This record gives sequence, C-alpha cells and structure tokens, in this order.
Amino acid sequence: MPRLWKTQDRGFMLNLSLQYFNYGFKAILPIVSQQLADEYYDLEPGLASFYLAITALPYAFTLFYGIFCDSIPLFGSRKRNYIILMGFLQCAFLAPALFPIPNVKLGVFLLTANGFCGAVLTVVTNGLICIHSRIDPEYGSNDLWTYVWAVGGVGGFSGCILGGYLSSIGYGRVAYGLCSFIGLCVMISGFMIDKKKEQQLDTTSNLTIG
Repeated sequence: MPRLWKTQDRGFMLNLSLQYFNYGFKAILPIVSQQLADEYYDLEPGLASFYLAITALPYAFTLFYGIFCDSIPLFGSRKRNYIILMGFLQCAFLAPALFPIPNVKLGVFLLTANGFCGAVLTVVTNGLICIHSRIDPEYGSNDLWTYVWAVGGVGGFSGCILGGYLSSIGYGRVAYGLCSFIGLCVMISGFMIDKKKEQQLDTTSNLTIG
C-alpha cells in the first residue's frame, strides 16, 4: 500500500480514505435508528423496518447518478465538485438528527437524503478510482480497490461496534453527529483533490474510450 501514496496524488488518496471509511462507518446508522424507532418513536417493528427500507432506497439508482454526474459537470468538474457538494449535504442533513426530531417522517426524510448523498459519493469516488488507476497500469487498479475495501472494512467494523455501544447506553443520536462530522471531513478533503489532474485524467480516459 505505500506504493499508492507515492504514485497517486496525496489529496486524492486522503479523500479516498475518508470517503470509504465514511461508506463503511455508515453501518452505524441503521443500528441506532432501529433503537430510536423503538424507544423514542415507539414504532411497530414492521413500520420501523419499512421506514429503514425507504432510507436505503437511493442506493437503487446509482447507475443514473453516475450517468448524470458524467454528463453534467458541476462548475467544470465531473467528480471533485460533486464530492465537495455531497460531503457538505451529508453534514447538513445529519446534523439536525443529533437533536430530538418529534416528526418521524422528517427524520426519515433526512436519513433518505443522506442515503442519496452517500450513493452519489460512492459512484463519483468509484469513477475517480477508475481514472486514477491509469497512472499505474500494472498495479493501479488492484492496489486501489484493495485499499478502499480495506478502509471500508475498518469503517464498517468501527461503525457496528460503536453503534451497538451507543445504543446500549442510550446515546444513539451521537452517531448522527459523528457521520455529519465525517461528511464535513469528506467535503474538506474534496478541496484537496487536484482539479487540473482530475480533468487531465478524465480527458485521457475519454480519449482512450473513444
């Protein structure tokens, strides 16, 4: 893995690390949401499961998010600026959930909107991986995918353990604040991605495909 940090742009690697940790760590959300649905909203198990299923619905349309982002650049960027925007929105949508929300439907909306941000972040980051793998044709793709799934695994393990602990002591809402903060970190790291390099690699990729 040290080879990645030598061959790839540092800003890209930092963002990649944070985003895939973010991707895995969000396993914490269904855990604490289930606890809140039972203890705070007093929902029936069937209705709680229905609401949780709605929050995961945005991930069903990732193909269309990828097509949209590749077709319509955001201020001249097909990847970087979408990462910045979605990191900010994740922070904005989850921060209010740190406090009690009496209306359960508003809570479901915030979590669903967060799911949309997460789905777009994943698709756009995967696109960045594909174009950055061209920097090292021999090992780039294997190294990058191995790295991101390792980081995602660490995030998922951390989220599951912490989610169970926070739920057991009645502080499940803290998880929303943590995920909101991670979204802010993803946004900040997005600014560190080299925009010129991204555009250069994106252009090279398009020419190769063409």
